[in-house]
Amino acid sequence: MATHDENSQYESILAQLKSEMNNLRREVQQLTQATATSAEEALQLSQVAKSGEWGPEMQQAAELVANGIETWDSLFSGRSTNSALLKSAMQPNAAKYGGELSAKIKADPVPHVVD
Repeated sequence: MATHDENSQYESILAQLKSEMNNLRREVQQLTQATATSAEEALQLSQVAKSGEWGPEMQQAAELVANGIETWDSLFSGRSTNSALLKSAMQPNAAKYGGELSAKIKADPVPHVVD
């Protein structure tokens, strides 16, 4: 049989765990919101992709977004089977800007600080 002190201790631990879980949920929600494509960004992506400037795969991706089949977030997340459409546009940019971005991240590894 647990004593009153042990019950209080367990209740305290449980309260701390619940508090930490709530903190983690808030943090996940903030990160999700911070990485979501804004309406303005989605519009810009769609306009440039539809123009053909980024190639036929990106045009196809823009059509999927325009038809409501995909969102830019689902495509960029890699969870979609259509995410591969972005590869042809992303590889040249990774080669062109990857080193610069990597250096910025290493110089200032705090999330949401890299311009």
